[in-house]
Amino acid sequence: MSAENLLELASRLEPLISTFNPPPVYWIGNGGEGLDYCFACCKALVDDHNKKRSATDAKWVVDGGWDAQRENDGPASCDACSKTLGYTLTQCGVAQEIDHFQQHPPTSPLDPDTAYAIGAILDEAAYSDCAEVVDAAMKIGAAAIAALPEELISDDSLDCDTAAS
Repeated sequence: MSAENLLELASRLEPLISTFNPPPVYWIGNGGEGLDYCFACCKALVDDHNKKRSATDAKWVVDGGWDAQRENDGPASCDACSKTLGYTLTQCGVAQEIDHFQQHPPTSPLDPDTAYAIGAILDEAAYSDCAEVVDAAMKIGAAAIAALPEELISDDSLDCDTAAS
């Protein structure tokens, strides 16, 4: 099993992933707790703080948003509203997500958020030197392909049984 196989699986998920456009990660500059937010929640928190702050408190600003996919040790989500944010996974994040999807395999029909999460696993696992990680990612990717909504399955789809073996 190779990087090409993982990237081929990821490309098969792309029609569904492309319908899901998570916003970039924002955070509070000059204060806050280092948490991740979507723009709307970050702006609301900054505005609220700045209205209530004393003269000695630092004025908060909305920071971030320039990187559509920030590297994380797991899926990124807004700490205020739980909306999925753009991310890529570290190798540690890949291992954690593999554990998650081994315990909770993708179900049919696959939703765009889950396809995005599995795509992140496949994209990063393609660079792994660990055969167990590559094998587990292949199996999860094959299960995701099998769970694609029917309208997204093409006649030239990868044989999922072959990819998982």
